[in-house]
Amino acid sequence: MKIAIASGGQFHSIHLARQLMKKKILHRLYSWSCTLDERSFFKDKLVDNKFNQMIGWVYEKFRMQKIIPLSQWYVLHDNRFDQWLAAELQKEESLDLLVGWAHYILSSIPVAREKGARIVLEMGSMHILENQHILEQEFSKHGFHAAPIDQRNIDKMLQEYEEVDAIMVPSSHVFDSFVKHGFSSKKIIVIPYGTNIQQFNSRTVKPNKFHLLFVGRVGLAKGMHYLLEAWDKLNFAKKDAELHIVGPVDEQMKQYLERRKKNETVTWYGGVAHEKLSKLYRQASLFVLPSLQEGMAMVLIEAMASGLPIMATNRTGAEDLIVDGEQGFIINPSDSNMLEEKIAWGFEHPDELFDMGQKAAMKAKKQSWDLYGDSVVKKYKEILDQSYYVHESRKNIWKSV
Repeated sequence: MKIAIASGGQFHSIHLARQLMKKKILHRLYSWSCTLDERSFFKDKLVDNKFNQMIGWVYEKFRMQKIIPLSQWYVLHDNRFDQWLAAELQKEESLDLLVGWAHYILSSIPVAREKGARIVLEMGSMHILENQHILEQEFSKHGFHAAPIDQRNIDKMLQEYEEVDAIMVPSSHVFDSFVKHGFSSKKIIVIPYGTNIQQFNSRTVKPNKFHLLFVGRVGLAKGMHYLLEAWDKLNFAKKDAELHIVGPVDEQMKQYLERRKKNETVTWYGGVAHEKLSKLYRQASLFVLPSLQEGMAMVLIEAMASGLPIMATNRTGAEDLIVDGEQGFIINPSDSNMLEEKIAWGFEHPDELFDMGQKAAMKAKKQSWDLYGDSVVKKYKEILDQSYYVHESRKNIWKSV
C-alpha cells in the first residue's frame, strides 16, 4: 500500500503517521506542524513547508486574532495548505490512499484521484452543520456576533464529505451526527484515538489537596464559562482546593474573563511542555472537560492513563471511554449545576475518586496508539479491497463484486 497523510495541523496525524511507518506503508506525510525530532524520524517521507509553519506561529504568538478572527484565519491557512498539497501531489506517479483532514483537502481530491487513490477524510468533530448550530447558539447567548465558523469553511467541508470514499471519526456521537444529516452508516468509520501509555504513567499516591484539572484550548466551545461558574459557586478555600487550567485562551474567552471577578483558587498556565503536563496530571484529583462539542478529546485518554477519573460531557467521546460512575462521570453540556454537583462529590469523596482513577488507568491501557494503528490499517485494507463502489451523492455505499 502507498498511503499519504495530509494535515495542516497536528491533531493526531503524527501518531497515525508513526503507526504507518512502523508497518512500512507510509509513502508520504504532508504536514506544516512537525517538530525537529519528527522531521528526523520521518526523514524523506516528510514533505513540509517551514515558512507556512512560521506564519501560524506568528499568528498565535502576536495574538493576531484581534486583526484576523480565528474563523477567517482557518479559511486562509487551510486553503493555502490545500493548494500547496495539490501541487505536491502532482509530483507523485501513483498513490493508493490519501488520508486527509477535513477542510484541508478539497482541491487535492481530484489530483489524488488522477494518481489512482481513494480518499479517507479524517473528521475530528461532529458534522459541521451540527457543530455550527451548537456554537452559534452559544456565541449568541454571550453577545458575540462574529460567526464561530466561517461559511466558506462550512461549504468546503460539506463538499469534501460528498467527494471522499469514507469518513473516519473518533466516537459514537460524531457518527450519530453524520447519520442524522443523511449519511449512510457504511461510509462513516468509528475508531477511537489512542494515547502514549509510557508517557502518561498512572499515579500511585493520592493528592494531599483537591486539584481539578482542565487541559485544552480555553474558549466558549470548551464550556469553560460553565466550569468557572460552577467553581465560583462552590467557594472553596485555597488551602482546600484548586482549579488548574492549562492551554491557550481564545479572544472571546479573554473578553469573558475581563468581566468576571478573579478567583485566587484558579491557576492559569497557558501552554506547557509534555513533561510539565504529565506532572500536572499526576498531581490532580479529577480531570474535567465541559466541552459543548468535539470528536474525542485526546486529553481524556491522557488523563485516564495518568490515573485520573474524568468528568466530561457526552459530546467529547467520554461515553466511548468510560462507564458513568465507574471511571468518572458523563455530564450534560452547558450545565453548571451538574458540574457543581459532581465537583462537590469528588471533593467530599477523595478515596472513592482515587479508586475511580485507578479503574480509568486500567481502561486507558486498551487505548494505545499501537491498537489504534492496527484498527486503522485493517479499515484501510477493507477500503482498498473493495473492487467496486457506487457513489450516491452523500449516501456513499461500498459494494463488493
